[in-house]
Amino acid sequence: MYDFRSLVQVFNLLRVFLLLVFSIYPISLCAQSDYAERLAVAKEYVEISLEDMDLKKIVRQMWLPIAQQVEADRGSPLNALQLEKLDTLYQDTFYDKMYDLLSQQDEIAADIFSLEEIIALRNFYFTSEGRSVMQKMPDIIAAQQPMIMEMVQTNIPTIMPLIVEIVSE
Repeated sequence: MYDFRSLVQVFNLLRVFLLLVFSIYPISLCAQSDYAERLAVAKEYVEISLEDMDLKKIVRQMWLPIAQQVEADRGSPLNALQLEKLDTLYQDTFYDKMYDLLSQQDEIAADIFSLEEIIALRNFYFTSEGRSVMQKMPDIIAAQQPMIMEMVQTNIPTIMPLIVEIVSE
């Protein structure tokens, strides 16, 4: 028939398994609940930040370095119509995509930040100083973008052979 010791071992294994399942399940529910709470607060933070962020200005800053490079290469400025067409092209191409991309920050924030950190961010962005920061953020990005591009362009010739060597291994 059945070996009694084997049945006892199976029963003990089942008990351990069930004990683990029932002890971990509440932790899992708690983690899901905490994530849901973090996500809800992060949504508030992202919504308020997007209200004050000048996305058109951010998208404009995407094409300005290209226009400046074209002007430098040809030795003359682009005319107003050309600049307007570039802006229209970029706004039509990237504005909605940028808005959608930035709207996803709530999930990223909920993954990375604690609830307390998200609450602090949200509370900050509800203040006049926080709103002012969001309005000035495109200017900060614009000020750093040329420096970043120059840094990358300066270092690419040095690191490109190393990149090729690494990926060829």
